[in-house]
Amino acid sequence: MKQRKSPVALITVAVFAAIGLMIAAKPFGEERLSTEEKMQLAQERQAAEQRAKMANAPAPKADGKKEQSDLTAQMAASVQTDAAKAKRQGPRAVDENALPENPVVIKPEDKVYIPKPNSASTSSQWYDKN
Repeated sequence: MKQRKSPVALITVAVFAAIGLMIAAKPFGEERLSTEEKMQLAQERQAAEQRAKMANAPAPKADGKKEQSDLTAQMAASVQTDAAKAKRQGPRAVDENALPENPVVIKPEDKVYIPKPNSASTSSQWYDKN
């Protein structure tokens, strides 16, 4: 009877196949991803960072009294400047963007082109009245 050989080749192939399957099943990080998938992951990370910052940040408090006093001061200043302009310009104040009372359109004068014949040229001799 023939003596059997040890299954070294079979074991070696099985080990390499198992290693290959483990490598194929294991993700390689972001290197295997397409550009769109990388962008999506980056956006998700950024959104998670923003959520963490917002959770830790204190809520802003509205200061309505300060805003109201600023608005009141601005309104008072605008009324004063408008009244000062009206006094300076008189009762018939003209706004910069308003049209004048008598609009005027100046048109350029119509000019008739009269050719000046060159008497030395043979093609312009018929212009001459001589």
